[in-house]
Amino acid sequence: MVRDLRVIEGTRGVFVAMPSRRLADRCMRCGCKNHLRATFCNDCGTRLPPGRAQRDATGRLRLHCDVCHPVNKEARELLESQVLKKYFEDLEAKRLGRYTPPIEEEYDYEE
Repeated sequence: MVRDLRVIEGTRGVFVAMPSRRLADRCMRCGCKNHLRATFCNDCGTRLPPGRAQRDATGRLRLHCDVCHPVNKEARELLESQVLKKYFEDLEAKRLGRYTPPIEEEYDYEE
């Protein structure tokens, strides 16, 4: 299951953005998770060491990582086409006054 995909209208049209999450590390004193740009621990207030974030090949700080990344062009196109199909169906239903947002309990999850 993939969640938190975003449909974004860019300069070249609509596209699907894959989810990412903010990277964090743990406080050396209490073990609380903190964002890599944090100066002090969210839990105990201890000063955190600077420079905890890694840098990518261009020298920019890596503050987020991909949660979903299609393995090839075909997989991305398949995922994007299905998401956009449903998106445009929902837009049309909303325009006609028949849209109801899905309820999470309706999804069948595998354990």
